[in-house]
Amino acid sequence: MKIKTYFGFKEWIFALFLLANIFKPNPETNDSSFDLTVFTAVLCIIIAAWQYSQSREGVSKPAMLMLSLFALFVPTLLWTDWNSYAIEKASRFYTLTLLAGVAPIFIVRTLEDLRRFLSGFIFLCSIVAGAALIVLLNQGDELDRLAVLDATTIVTGRAIGIVILWLGLLWFEPSSKKVLVGVTLVILPTLLIATGAKGPLVATPSTLAIALIFFGEGVRRYLPRMLLIGVLSAGVLWLSLPLLPGTSLFRVGTFVVGQFGSSELDRTSFYKDTLSGIVASPQGLGLGGFASKFGVGGGEIREFPHNIILEVFLEGGWLAGLFFCYLLWRGLKDVFLLVKDREEAWLYKLLFSFTIFSLLNDLVSGELNDSKVLIAFLGVSIGLTACRRKNVVEAQKWSGKDDILTQRGSETIP
Repeated sequence: MKIKTYFGFKEWIFALFLLANIFKPNPETNDSSFDLTVFTAVLCIIIAAWQYSQSREGVSKPAMLMLSLFALFVPTLLWTDWNSYAIEKASRFYTLTLLAGVAPIFIVRTLEDLRRFLSGFIFLCSIVAGAALIVLLNQGDELDRLAVLDATTIVTGRAIGIVILWLGLLWFEPSSKKVLVGVTLVILPTLLIATGAKGPLVATPSTLAIALIFFGEGVRRYLPRMLLIGVLSAGVLWLSLPLLPGTSLFRVGTFVVGQFGSSELDRTSFYKDTLSGIVASPQGLGLGGFASKFGVGGGEIREFPHNIILEVFLEGGWLAGLFFCYLLWRGLKDVFLLVKDREEAWLYKLLFSFTIFSLLNDLVSGELNDSKVLIAFLGVSIGLTACRRKNVVEAQKWSGKDDILTQRGSETIP
């Protein structure tokens, strides 16, 4: 097996750019001026520019489609309340988040590119999951909640969720090593619970269920094994209770029995305020508008709706919100249709599942710029579909030319 099958410099650099916040030192405690996010962003710009120049094409329709989302926010800049948070949010939105949406259209153009990109993304998430297991075994009972490297508890939970989804879908592939994959699946849910991150805890099984409903051919014959994995996972969780952080157990326990904590109550209040703001301001409040209008004291506090769709509608206006919903529909539809192609359907299943997983998480936590992974997956899906359609059209043209040449050749034969 060639290493180029799963490793590619440009694809892994882009994956590292999306997850750079996990691996770079905390700027508040580190004196170094090196910033991994900025470094990988610069590399992505260079790579995307090189790919664009090599393609000898104008700006592609998928790139224009992704750029349109950012263009629709431009009018709101005229009435944005320019406090420190709004400046930070706008600067990140029109640099890092924009790059995340547009760069994959030029970096991930073929099935081989997609395989290498997803391999890099999963590998980086696997590092987080491995580090989480080591930390839990060594000092789990000393922690409030499990978080590793420079990731937050939520980001740690999302990374673990990605690995669970990958292994969960891999388990249904005929060529997979069922025992090894099954053992890993038994352990990982305990790590997810140890983070206390309720978004990934709900999004992971929900996404896996959605993927199996759409793509799980022959799932019934695996039901006994699935139940066995569920029982073994519960057993590992029970045995691991002394190691699990107390705060995480409390958060998950109260959530499971249906008791709302402060985070759920805050989000309920945020959603209510956001909906009233959307109705009152169809033109949008501008980036950071939620914090200015509904934040504590109405000042520069960094607050947001914790729902990507509501946030786009509120701060970008109704037109931006509707267009973002269209992008979500377009990206998911495109990759869903690609799954129907039996060639490398496994890769498209992963892309579809990772997009759904990112969306479900972004509906309950994070702000607009924290959704750059979701926006990147949409860019990958839309760009890949466009490239595939172009290749099909070109193949048909060449096939037509071959038919004409064949006919002409036969006419000259006496």
